[in-house]
Amino acid sequence: MNGTEPVGQYALRPMPDAFEAVAAMPVYKLMRMFRARRETIQRWVRACGIEPGPRAPSNKRLVPDDFAERAAEMHRTALCDHYNADDSIVRRWVIESGIEPIAYAPPPGQRKLRASRTGGGMRANLKAVGAINLATVRNWSDADDAAAKLRKFGPVHRCDEQGRFDIAGHFWRAGWAILTDAEIIERANRRRVA
Repeated sequence: MNGTEPVGQYALRPMPDAFEAVAAMPVYKLMRMFRARRETIQRWVRACGIEPGPRAPSNKRLVPDDFAERAAEMHRTALCDHYNADDSIVRRWVIESGIEPIAYAPPPGQRKLRASRTGGGMRANLKAVGAINLATVRNWSDADDAAAKLRKFGPVHRCDEQGRFDIAGHFWRAGWAILTDAEIIERANRRRVA
């Protein structure tokens, strides 16, 4: 048995003559040297009757020596930045060392902005934080209500008298038409939108 027995209809690659002299080397080096798959190298090593060499060295990053000191003063994201490591690596270090980094606490005065569940949305949160108003505040009129109903059928927005977009404009653009407040209310009534 020399490791060249056919498997099915394919003949296996024969073992090179110089292989026995280097068969004790690690498998990953033999794979590179002979440009062969792991299974082929292992078959040749078994055919020589030699115990396979050690596996390739691990690329796994070990827990740094100063990890305990840094974890006492940094949260996990800061540790990722400090060690230039992915979050999964820092989590593995936490498990291996048993040292838990401090919990993240946002700096005072900062609040996470998100839509509230009780209503008001992002604007209510921005006002609570003290941010400026993002849009012009205007009283909701019958024309605004009619425009909101007509938006089911196409784009409708405020504009100036030439039809250019203007959030504080006194006219409305509905498709290609430029309308006044009375005309947009009449158009919404004609559409019979309830």
